Parts: sequence; C-alpha cells; structure tokens
Amino acid sequence: MRNGFSLMELIIVIVIVGILIGAVLGMMGSKETAKYVTSSNQISKIKETADNYLRANGLIRYSVLGTNAKSTIDTFLGKPLQLNPWSRPYTLIGDNTGLHVGTKLGSIKACEVMVKQLSSRATASCSGTVLTVDFVD
Repeated sequence: MRNGFSLMELIIVIVIVGILIGAVLGMMGSKETAKYVTSSNQISKIKETADNYLRANGLIRYSVLGTNAKSTIDTFLGKPLQLNPWSRPYTLIGDNTGLHVGTKLGSIKACEVMVKQLSSRATASCSGTVLTVDFVD
C-alpha cells in the first residue's frame, strides 16, 4: 500500500491544469477582440443608416439630423439603436461639420484599439474611455 502520488502523476496533473489555464486565458483575449470588431461594425452601420435616411428623404447634409439624430435614426429604423458591446448607448449629433458618433467603452485600451480600427473610415479620437467618431459631410 502506497501513500501519496508519484512524480509522474503530479507532472501529468500540472500539465493538464496548465493547458486549461492557457485555454481560458486565450478565450478571454478573443472575447475582447470580438467586442472591438462588433463595435466597429455597429458604428459603420450607424453611418450607413444615417446615409440611407438622408437619401430616402432627399437630404444632403448630416446637419439636418441635429442634436436629435439618435431619435431620428431610431424612428427611421423602427427600433432603438443597439447598445455597444460594453452595454453603453451610442450618441449621435449631426451638425454643419458632419455626423458625430460617441460612446463610452470599457477601457482606455479599448478606445485606443477602436481609434486604430476606424482610422481608415473616419476621424476617431479618445478622451479617456469615451470614443468620438466624426464622419464629414
């Protein structure tokens, strides 16, 4: 009759636990990446919806949306805009310089990543965790 575990049994358990920890940590990173992609897509859809609204109503400039741009877009869609992946709302303002989309993200890093992702499509900037995206007329 033996007491305790052999060295081989301990090594096997440590390896299995290490593999499980690696898998869990890997999934956490991909979840955050999915949030960035989702938010970027939502912002693109907001711009597309605003453009469709303007075209459908024979309008040219975002300024006609004014400060009630969100409610105008909600009415046009027939449903409210989705929350961002961090469960925070988007704000929209149309003025004489263009359409401005703002939202609060989960972290400063998230904001920095979003600025990089959106840089080819719009002017994006961060102030802490608040992302502002500007689409010019």
